[in-house]
Amino acid sequence: MVTENVNNDKQHSSTYSVALGTVILFQHCCSRNNQSKCDGTDSKWLPARLTGSDVYGVTMDSPCVGQWIMGVRYAWRESPCGFKACPVYTVENDLPMAPVSVVGLIG
Repeated sequence: MVTENVNNDKQHSSTYSVALGTVILFQHCCSRNNQSKCDGTDSKWLPARLTGSDVYGVTMDSPCVGQWIMGVRYAWRESPCGFKACPVYTVENDLPMAPVSVVGLIG
């Protein structure tokens, strides 16, 4: 399992409601090369299922068994989910969490 921090700025952090079991919008970049740039030449983006959450982040099962996790992304597309269909929302104002994309050795 991998835990990702969704509250990067502690001063302006929000509490999120999370739909566990969600796969569609979370992905890990898996590679046998720990120097991969997640550009598709030696890596592959695969769905990662949410398994837990708390006020500091989410936990997900990684599809990168026996490989390096070289990136994590969430809702990176222009229109990632339909109205009220995103898996992560702020509790304060019921808005979806902002898109995230991180590339580099994770964990």
